[in-house]
Amino acid sequence: MHLIFVTSLVIILFSCYCSAFDSNSYADALEKSIMFFEGQRSGKLPPNQRVTWRGDSGLKDGSTEN
Repeated sequence: MHLIFVTSLVIILFSCYCSAFDSNSYADALEKSIMFFEGQRSGKLPPNQRVTWRGDSGLKDGSTEN
């Protein structure tokens, strides 16, 4: 009886654990957050940036011209 209970508990916990990490939502959220931070960069940006609408910015911050 005790063995059946423990086995059932292990199966239930394992199935809950697997279903929680089965979706692609974590990978999608990570990709979107990295894209957000790439869009927030300033300074001289590399030519291969993925955020095409974002250009160089803040190049003269702190200079005496401002």
